[in-house]
Amino acid sequence: MESMSALAIVTLAFIGTKAAETTVEKFTEAALEKVNLLRHNIIDKLSSNPKA
Repeated sequence: MESMSALAIVTLAFIGTKAAETTVEKFTEAALEKVNLLRHNIIDKLSSNPKA
């Protein structure tokens, strides 16, 4: 197998980094949406229960 050139290695590293950043960004967005939904559910339950 031929050795990879420095440019090929850098290119693969860049693509891998961008893919990881995109994945983390998508998971973060999804998690924030779930946290916001949970917060609204908690507020609604506490608002409807005067003893809470």
